[in-house]
This record gives sequence, structure tokens and C-alpha cells, in this order.
Amino acid sequence: MEAIVQAILNKSKLEVPHIKITEPSQKLVTQPAGPAKCNAATDPFCPSRNFVMEIQSRVIGTGPVGATMTPMTVDLVGPGGSFGKLDLPEVKTSTKRADVHVVPQKIAITDFDAFLAFVRSITQDEQLTLMLDNGKGKIKALGMNANITYRKSILLPGMNGPKARIVKVEGSKDECKILLQVFNPSPLEIDLGTAIYEIQAPDGTKMAEVRGGQHVIRGDNVHELSCSVTGAPQAGAAKLVGIGAAEDSWTNESNKFLNMDVRVPPEMAAL
Repeated sequence: MEAIVQAILNKSKLEVPHIKITEPSQKLVTQPAGPAKCNAATDPFCPSRNFVMEIQSRVIGTGPVGATMTPMTVDLVGPGGSFGKLDLPEVKTSTKRADVHVVPQKIAITDFDAFLAFVRSITQDEQLTLMLDNGKGKIKALGMNANITYRKSILLPGMNGPKARIVKVEGSKDECKILLQVFNPSPLEIDLGTAIYEIQAPDGTKMAEVRGGQHVIRGDNVHELSCSVTGAPQAGAAKLVGIGAAEDSWTNESNKFLNMDVRVPPEMAAL
């Protein structure tokens, strides 16, 4: 019985149309000198903190009869390894499929480097794999219980950059506003906190500093950000380069992965 149930579980597919990563936490204490890796669940000096994750998903290919999978805890595993633990709810399947809502929950980051590798893959890669691993539970079906091991790989489109465009600039050289359009083709939604960028010329020369709250949702986004111009910016090709975040949070590191092609509009060059 257990071998049959495990085989059906292994062949089922987990589809994920929406993942939210929100509420980047702030640093509470100073990190002493030492290794970069640490356990946020046990080490109060760990530079990693936590975040809130919510997942909308559906399981297909669940077999010909209804069943119930008990709640369990799984490892969250990205391209750099395991970075936290997620609680999965009880799942009741009908024939062939089941919808699963993993409610918002706080995740303690257990490996900062692995988590940063995951966020880097979200923002930069065309696709990425998130694995839910090492879950131990039971499946109840036809009046019987079967012990199972839960291990599912989820192939997801990444943000692939993401693509960005400066739509509008207004104000003065010392105090201006930018409307930044960002396109996110991924089902992953992420809160970047108060992001800080530089607009750089192709040779790396800083032309402006840009900052503001940036919560990147699915599809088209428009963010109003504040800016200040340095030097004499030239209209045309440029880079929007992530520098960090205003908060003392993991976003201060993860935002440094952002490097987007943009064009400086004539109205910015004229400031």
C-alpha cells in the first residue's frame, strides 16, 4: 500500500501560479565578526532574519480516488541549497487534482547565502527551481494510512532581469521624481523594501541616485521613486544598478543583484 501511494505522490505534479515573499525584516543586533553562514532560528546575531511567504498552488495527477494528506513541514531548497522551512496544510484531493493554499507564514532564514542565491535566481534568471523537500507525513485513502516522504520540484519562470523603463521624470536636479515601469513575467512577487539604485552611464559613471518603496507584483508594475541627479546625465542607454536598501535587512544585500537596462529620457538630461 505505502509503495503504491508513494509512487502516485511522486508522479503527481505541483503547479504554482503565485508565490509572495513579503515583509523583509530588519536587523535587531550587530553581527560580530565570523563566518557568513549561521542559523537564524538559533543565532540571535545572524545577519539573515526572516520573511513572510504565501503560496497558491494546485496538485494534478493525484490518482483515481480522493485522499487526505496530513500537514507537514518541508525544507525550502533553492539553487544554493536549503534556506528555510515551510509548513504545508492538510490537503484533501478529489479525483485527479487539488487546490492548495499555503497561508502567509513567517520563515526563518536558516542559510543566508542559500537564501540570497534563491532571490538572485528569482530576479535574474529566465527560470529557476524551488524544491519542497524532506516532508514526512501520511496519506489517508480508502480507510487506510500510508506513511509518505514529500519531495517536489517546482519549475518557475524567473523575472529575467527584470525588464524596466523610465516612463517619466519631473522636478529639479536636486529633487526629482521618476516613474519606473517594471515587467515581471514570473509568478513570484517580492517586496524589495525601500530600494536604492544608481543610474549609471554605459562606462559606469553615476548620473543619478534613485530610491523608493518597491513591491514587485506579477505582470506590469509602475513605481514612483525619488531621485537626485549628479553631474550631467546624457539621454540614451544607461543602467539602473541596485545599491542596497534603506532598511537594515536582507534586501540591503539582495537588491545589489539588480542591474537593469534603461534609457535616460531627454527630460532627465535637461534637469
